[in-house]
Amino acid sequence: MAAVIQLVLTYLPWETEERSAADHGEPAMVLRFLEVAKELGLKYDFSMADGVRRAFPSMVETIESEAHDINDAPADSLLQFAAPVPGSGKPLRQWVTGVVGSVPREGNFALVIEPGAWGRQDSHLAVFRTLVASVLQSGHAIRTRRELAL
Repeated sequence: MAAVIQLVLTYLPWETEERSAADHGEPAMVLRFLEVAKELGLKYDFSMADGVRRAFPSMVETIESEAHDINDAPADSLLQFAAPVPGSGKPLRQWVTGVVGSVPREGNFALVIEPGAWGRQDSHLAVFRTLVASVLQSGHAIRTRRELAL
């Protein structure tokens, strides 16, 4: 059984006026997620549109230089272990506590994360580390879509 940690990069500041000012931290949060990946030995599966690739070429280079995978869209072949619903008002820690108990026991799934949204409640990634530990304890190995040949 495998779990894919999928980081979805969507932030283009000139196209998203309705997004919160906190989203301006998405590139910084990507760097924090990369630091955690080094610490924990994780490989992420990044999904990003061409506009994000063009807007942040150095971020793409950094992601690729650290051997993470970059894809255009989320994989339909994975069960999506969805991120918190934006605007639900549910604290991230509470959401993670509820989600951990419902980790799929069979098959592969993707934990979908928007770094900008995650950073508003867990900027030091303490909750994220807890979630990763729980997924690993449930018997799943962290893999990328390429490793799973999806």
